[in-house]
Amino acid sequence: MLFRSPIICQKIDSLVIAPTGSGKTECIVIPIFSQIKETKKQGKIKVLYVTPLRSLNRDIFRRITKYAEQEDLTIQVRHGDTPQSLRKKISDSPPDVLITTPETLVILLTQQKMLTALSELERVIIDEVHELLSSERGSQLSISLERLQLNSNQKIIRTGLSATVGNIEDAAHFLAGTKKPCKIIQDKSIRKYDVEVKFVKGSISEVADSIIEYIEKSDINSPVLLFTNTRGESEFLASILREKTLMNIELHHGSLSKQVREETESILRSGASGIVVCTSSLELGLDIGSVELVIHYGSPRQVSKLMQRIGRSRHFRNSSARGLIITNSPDDEFETKAILDRIKNSSIEEQKIHNESLDVLAHHLVGLSLQMGEISVDFAYKIIKQAYPFRNLTLDEFCNVLEILDQIYILYFDKKKMKFWKKRKAFRYYFENLSTIPDILKFKVFDSVGKKIIGSLDQRFVGDHGEAGNIFVLRGMQWRILNIDEKSLQINVEPISGQKNKVPYWEGENIPVDYDTAQKVGLFRNKVKRGSLSMINKIILELDFNIIPDEKTIVIESVRTDRNVVIHACFGTKINSTLATILSSLLESTLGYVIQSRSDAYRIVLESNARISKKIFVETLMEKFDLVSVVSASLIGTHNVNWRTWCVAKKFGMVGRGAIYDRKSGHFIYERYQNTPIVGEALRELFHDKFDLKGTEIILNRVRN
Repeated sequence: MLFRSPIICQKIDSLVIAPTGSGKTECIVIPIFSQIKETKKQGKIKVLYVTPLRSLNRDIFRRITKYAEQEDLTIQVRHGDTPQSLRKKISDSPPDVLITTPETLVILLTQQKMLTALSELERVIIDEVHELLSSERGSQLSISLERLQLNSNQKIIRTGLSATVGNIEDAAHFLAGTKKPCKIIQDKSIRKYDVEVKFVKGSISEVADSIIEYIEKSDINSPVLLFTNTRGESEFLASILREKTLMNIELHHGSLSKQVREETESILRSGASGIVVCTSSLELGLDIGSVELVIHYGSPRQVSKLMQRIGRSRHFRNSSARGLIITNSPDDEFETKAILDRIKNSSIEEQKIHNESLDVLAHHLVGLSLQMGEISVDFAYKIIKQAYPFRNLTLDEFCNVLEILDQIYILYFDKKKMKFWKKRKAFRYYFENLSTIPDILKFKVFDSVGKKIIGSLDQRFVGDHGEAGNIFVLRGMQWRILNIDEKSLQINVEPISGQKNKVPYWEGENIPVDYDTAQKVGLFRNKVKRGSLSMINKIILELDFNIIPDEKTIVIESVRTDRNVVIHACFGTKINSTLATILSSLLESTLGYVIQSRSDAYRIVLESNARISKKIFVETLMEKFDLVSVVSASLIGTHNVNWRTWCVAKKFGMVGRGAIYDRKSGHFIYERYQNTPIVGEALRELFHDKFDLKGTEIILNRVRN
């Protein structure tokens, strides 16, 4: 254990920040369990331990049971996989310590037996705070904590645990709530990362060869974790590795069954040699035993991701984490070097808090009515405002949500008495929408030539682009859609080669690269060009440009015959996404032609049937405009907004659980609710997830000046 703090014993809200494997959990639970021993009551839960993953629940239970038993405390786990018999046992005979997830906590807050069991709750421990900060799950949990306090006769002390977080003050406010103090306990020692970066000029098959060769030469006596950024990559890479080596190859990601994941975790703890190919499912604080080496395919995209993932290795005191980042993308080599440089300077991305999520608010208002019966608007509004993500919520926004719930027969909202209470549909709505992630159907993708299932696509992609003849990329290959069977939720495809991708195209899961990392990539490009830095890839030295796109220079590349414009700009994922949206919208209004766009952290591609001249492009870039108005106008009626509106409507209970999304239904839902908070929330989510208006305004002012 790296540190102990008297603050934990002083019963003060606190946020503990320390590297993975430093003993944060033990630092918290040992003193808390010691204190709870003195105040425990039969049939009352005194400590609630909340983690973002079910697998973490099981892991924490296994790790801290011995500390509970030493203090004569009982401990249990309650989550979605808990069998009914154990749920009944927990309700009938509550433990002193209960481990759960944010979604299961939402259930417990409506069950009278559990509310009684939680009425003397003294401590809440929130694990992996950084994982919840920027998501709607975090917003959901923040209100759940206020509802817990409402139910308890004791002042509940909140303690948060986090390995990596850039905006520490925000994280502390998020944990403690509005206008409440929170002590920050931080291990400021900088862990060293012994990371080798390797660029492979070739396909993913050649990357697999290099991985096998590296492991064989390294004389590793433990399992090796091999992280990828997407589930598709993990499946594809694992299948290639199995063909090339006799080493044991296992998989671990969120789409696999509980049994398969637990078996893999057991293999890791046993120390058996082999490779476990995984995604973010093994990123958090699961106890996986001793791992000597972590490999990452491609750039981790973020400082926090690299620290979490490579940090899973060598959990010994004062030991350096050991990792290999291997990629066949020049961008990824530059990006990884930039991320490693930021780690040396303790520069970590900020996790932007998801503020004022109205679908989360709607769900909790129904929950409050189930928990308490008839409630005054003033009382409920005060409770919600105490949750930090809802600190700026207006009374009008609050009442607008109540009006919607009244209109769809979930709540009664009496505007004269300013009170609300549940209707018959409240119970079903509440329990069908426990997760903040919408229930999205998956379509199996069937290779009609190879006669096998090759993966899956979510209904959004199918609804937007799922037409016969369309081409998309899956598992690194191009496929043409033959037909779609909506009854069996299957897409029949055939492999193709040599076709040029057109926008729109499927990108899969996307981890955003922030402005600081992208700028550092630009700086490194400049250094390579000047000869003061060496990279394995030679892309900068091979460029035909006299001036390269770096941290200070935007390079615009035009191909007249293809009517494409490529803007090379090192501004990061969200700023480039914002610029792409603005430029395509303004150019469309000038040229009168549709402009298709796509972007990543380092470039923006604009494509049209009209020629985009240098004069028109520069004039558009120099034009003064209101960013919010232009971006909002450009989104109205688009597939992005239609899809988000459909998802928000689903989370409000306006769209059935089994409904299949398509363009027509998405447009219908948007048209129906365009003048309601439903579309407003859809836009709010898009702005939070995809755009950076403040950063873009700064960039545009720099360009204009």
